[in-house]
Amino acid sequence: MDTDKKKIACFTGHRKIRGADLRHIQEKLDNIISDLIKKGVLYYMSGGAVGFDTLAAHAVLKAREFNSGVKLIMVLPCVNQDSRWSEAEKKAYRCLLDNADKIIYVSEQPYFDGCMQKRNLYLTGHSGFCVAYMTHGRSGTSQTVRFSRERGLTVINLADNIKGVRIMVDFEKAFGEFIDSSEYDKADETVMEMLFTVARSSFKAGFIAAGGEAPQEFEGIKYTRPSREIPLNAEN
Repeated sequence: MDTDKKKIACFTGHRKIRGADLRHIQEKLDNIISDLIKKGVLYYMSGGAVGFDTLAAHAVLKAREFNSGVKLIMVLPCVNQDSRWSEAEKKAYRCLLDNADKIIYVSEQPYFDGCMQKRNLYLTGHSGFCVAYMTHGRSGTSQTVRFSRERGLTVINLADNIKGVRIMVDFEKAFGEFIDSSEYDKADETVMEMLFTVARSSFKAGFIAAGGEAPQEFEGIKYTRPSREIPLNAEN
């Protein structure tokens, strides 16, 4: 591609995504693509694999509906990438290819050892940004992120933010279960104030990890033990 790399972003991510992370990933993709468009990044390259690549490609198509200058470029490792996929996956893949602005085959041969790496090198060699979903370091995704950093790309790893959201949600659930348990009634005020402080700090950290800022009201919240009184009209 002859386009300035500063106007191009590529995607890399795992094929398997935790169901609990899916909504957050979709939201972050929409937000990041929107931010990149404001910076003049209009060309987006996806490797077309099942999982994150597909989510990212759909996010680009969604953005294109509001900005005709946005282009989806499918960079494929071989001519039969989908040969072992399910029928549903093949159908979704062909739909993406039909809606892409351009399709590039890094190799016009059937699958062979090394074709994925060749695609990853192409992606990172023609981009200024790499938007990733990397949760562990033993994968083709981590290889692509390494290539990106070695080549000076700006790397945005969505998993960094997702972990913060996940921690916040898990803590909120655990704290809520504690409040509803009989152990709550046995805890003295000092213990409860300490737990409340920990909870407030955790939520604040979660907001920051998710890419935002905790509401200022957080600092002014004080612990007040809620009433355990049962309403007179409560059912047994």
